[in-house]
Amino acid sequence: MSGSAWAEKLPPKHRDWVEKEVVYIITKEEKELFLKLPTDADREKYIEKFWEMRDPTPGTPQNEFKVEHYKRIDYANAYFGGEWASDGWRTDRGKIWIILGQPQSRQFHTSGGQIYPIELWFYGAHNEPALPPFFYVMFYQPYGMSDYRLYSPYVDGPDKLVRAAGAENVRERGYRFLRDYNRELARASLTLIPSEPADISAGPSLTSDSMLMKIINLANDRFHKERLGLSARLREEVTFRVTPDAEILQVAVLPMRNAAGEDLIHYSLQIPDPPNYTLGRYKDKLYLSMEAQVRVLDANKKLIYETTREATAYYDEKDMDSVRQRPLSFEDRLAVVPGNYQLEFGLLNRVNRTYLRASGAVHVPARGTGLSVGKPVVVQKCQPAASADEPFAISGSRCALQARHEIAPGAATSVNLLYPVYLPEAALTLGDQPLKVQYTLGRLDRTVENRVTEDLLQRRRFDRFGTLWVGKSLQISELPQGGYLLTISVQDAASGLSATTTFPFRIGGILLPPPNIIQPADQFVEEGNGIHDYQRGLCAQTQQSAESAATYFGHALQRNDQNFQARVRLASIHFARGEFGRVAELLESAVESITEAATLQKLIASLEKLGQVERAIQVAEKALARLTPTRELLLELAALYDSAGQTDQAQKTREEARKAAESAKVVEKPKS
Repeated sequence: MSGSAWAEKLPPKHRDWVEKEVVYIITKEEKELFLKLPTDADREKYIEKFWEMRDPTPGTPQNEFKVEHYKRIDYANAYFGGEWASDGWRTDRGKIWIILGQPQSRQFHTSGGQIYPIELWFYGAHNEPALPPFFYVMFYQPYGMSDYRLYSPYVDGPDKLVRAAGAENVRERGYRFLRDYNRELARASLTLIPSEPADISAGPSLTSDSMLMKIINLANDRFHKERLGLSARLREEVTFRVTPDAEILQVAVLPMRNAAGEDLIHYSLQIPDPPNYTLGRYKDKLYLSMEAQVRVLDANKKLIYETTREATAYYDEKDMDSVRQRPLSFEDRLAVVPGNYQLEFGLLNRVNRTYLRASGAVHVPARGTGLSVGKPVVVQKCQPAASADEPFAISGSRCALQARHEIAPGAATSVNLLYPVYLPEAALTLGDQPLKVQYTLGRLDRTVENRVTEDLLQRRRFDRFGTLWVGKSLQISELPQGGYLLTISVQDAASGLSATTTFPFRIGGILLPPPNIIQPADQFVEEGNGIHDYQRGLCAQTQQSAESAATYFGHALQRNDQNFQARVRLASIHFARGEFGRVAELLESAVESITEAATLQKLIASLEKLGQVERAIQVAEKALARLTPTRELLLELAALYDSAGQTDQAQKTREEARKAAESAKVVEKPKS
């Protein structure tokens, strides 16, 4: 029996629940199971469990996910239904609103009738690992005589947005018209992903359409389901860290600074055992295709940002045997500032759709905080680096790391380590006296006598930021198998500073060959377009460092003035400082993109502080004409009318604020 036939047998309440209320968020498996439940009592229990699985704060009186979901449905029905569609939740705009929620910004375009009505929504800093960190969604009204339809850069193209004579039905002309009207809109007509190159001469890209399909089918996406299911599994499986994932996927991380002194966490996601990952075949080539989702959290496990990265590598048929015998290493970098971080990783093999998870903690040291020694990592091999900025590139060499702290025994066995030593700037100029480093290798059970070796670290070898990367090879061929602890102690007699770190490892297992390394092809794009600067700004804000955050957000805007979120966050910092001129300068140029009442209120308040009351009224009136009126914004406008002596208009606006508040109470009422 088909799903629709099963649904017809349900009571109206349960049929509406599965076909209307949760139609965009229920997974295929959940729906199939729900439709086959025999009794209403079973269905009620299932619905209760459905929401419980999605509750971000279990044990509290309110399920925020459920409340937000019904709030989105009510909003869609209130604002997206109408002449062309009676039910707002059924429309394209309603569907996206319910799936993704309110966009970070929402633009409306008509150009005096020269283009069809367009809405451009921007999403960033969201919590969906299956989607790019920043993206647009566009809707347009074909011929101005239907409901708004989801725009496809590949299927529709820029010409479908333009009604101006001579520009319709010709992609290049349509694009040029849009470019002259609004460059952001024109670029989005070619690609909905800001980090993707946009070139009208290169032909349409399928990347944006692939993303749209992911959004529409988000409920069934593997990453999305893993994210929603994580809290439930953690409640049910207290041994999460020792599940098979922890053995299959392992992580090596290394905090490093680039040539500009900016902090990055280099990471390697490794599958040490080749049988645990699958290669695909395309014509006469083998290939690896992986997707990594990384969540960067602060020391209290509060999300700072997340990113999804993709990488593909091809191998010749003649190398098949060698490739299939090697471990796998997915390598990339994360932009951060000094501090303590928790990292959560997910790795999807797109060949066979298997998904693995891992996590870890990282300390990124600050400069000038004394002598310190970073955690050592195991190095398998080093080779010349193609770029000084690629993952794990140090002094012209790129090092392949081994995440597993296990060294295979053998006659010529050694453990090859790499670790950083950090020296404060004041200690860099204390003469030529070298630093002393001592290595103590032993076993906690004292069945093997401790081995002690010493080296010297020349002060002149430290770089201008006070960092020295030290490579050390320790012979362990005569040691029996088992667990060991290496203690590394560094002393600087000239400054009187000292520091220690430890490295536990095991002698045993088998020798691993060098891995198949794959890296994202666009790994350097995020530096050039300001995304790394924006991410560092988010990290700095988490650490309550407004000055540093402002600097990074400013750099992000310099590299990409279309980064709306960087603009808003920078304006918020200036507003907190009382720098109202800078707030107005940043936000007035992007006022059409502002959809959040709090941001608009900052702009309006800044204009009022600058004595520009009439301009503040204009901004507020235009905002209310295109956005959903809120009580706060209406009261702000009423106060401006009072300041301008327009008392009748002020009283009328206050009455509108009262009605808006009553309407909001109705919309926010959660469903039972």
